[in-house]
Amino acid sequence: MNFVKKTLALALALVLALSLTACSSSPFKNPVASLGETSVPSEDFYYYYASMVTSFVQQRNLPFDSFKDETMEEGSGTYEEEIVNYALDLASTQAVINTLFDQRGLKLTEEDEADIEAEINQYISLYGGELAFAAAVEQAGMSLDYFRENLRAYRRIDLLNESLAAEGAATDEAIWEAAQESFIRVKHILIKTSDDSGATLDEAGITAAMNQANDLVARLDAGEDFDALMKEYGQDPGMVATPDGYVIDQNVAFDTAFLATSFTLDVDEYELVLGSHGYHIIKRFPLRQQDLEATYYGYTGTADTVGNTIATTLTEDQLIAAIEAYKEENELVIDEDVLASLKQHYAKENPFTPAEESGEEAAE
Repeated sequence: MNFVKKTLALALALVLALSLTACSSSPFKNPVASLGETSVPSEDFYYYYASMVTSFVQQRNLPFDSFKDETMEEGSGTYEEEIVNYALDLASTQAVINTLFDQRGLKLTEEDEADIEAEINQYISLYGGELAFAAAVEQAGMSLDYFRENLRAYRRIDLLNESLAAEGAATDEAIWEAAQESFIRVKHILIKTSDDSGATLDEAGITAAMNQANDLVARLDAGEDFDALMKEYGQDPGMVATPDGYVIDQNVAFDTAFLATSFTLDVDEYELVLGSHGYHIIKRFPLRQQDLEATYYGYTGTADTVGNTIATTLTEDQLIAAIEAYKEENELVIDEDVLASLKQHYAKENPFTPAEESGEEAAE
């Protein structure tokens, strides 16, 4: 998930996880704030605020009133101040995205709306039917329209990124430059310290793996070919599937020891390191433009290429810059009365009762 979408994901997670009591009279009639021509809806602020407060009271097993005036950490504001500021920032980001979307003359198509309805149908199926899903949405204190609007927000981000890409936010030159700054190509010879079921080998097995790894390093030092040794002794099937090596940045979902060592190497250098799966003899190879077509192994899984991932990041960075520029150019004006009413609404509708300690915990 990209940075901008992360700022919106909390609201969607709320629909599925947060238990709030529905209220017949809406407290969300007026915006909680404005930035220039952009209004920040109270409903958006409320669900970010409610989610964070709910998380903290559950973690601390204390009512919010008992610690909201405490300082979160040295040099920062109180719990309430920090939560309010963060919720306002997230809600205003969502509102600015909508403004930028409109300013560019972008619109959701019938196909977009159909995709959104299809996604809602997936949730309905997940919950076992329309009534169960509707009950979950209502229990979360929101309307189905608000749920649907959050799904639209994701699509607006995609369309904004497509618009920026069309304007040259991610040229071939920019993509290659970014690749050279952040990506490397490595191969490794893995000597496993676990069996096929994932169980760690006994002491003798681990010692044998270490000795074999050291022997292979000695053979490399003597001038033997890395690829030939990798083909004969390597135990990572990924090196069979991708014989040109892994093209990675420091965000990929790889073993931390593997990553740390890989990014200390110069081209043509190799090094032995013990990771969570075994001994890695890692060698760095030159990065080539054709490596932009390699699979990217980041948090998005393996569905895209390195080049496309970089292009997406470049356009997202431009969108983030546009959002931040808009925020800097327009003062955030908060309606303190609305803000106070929203906080009161949460306190009234979501009274927190600390969980009772078990007998063992009480005895301790």
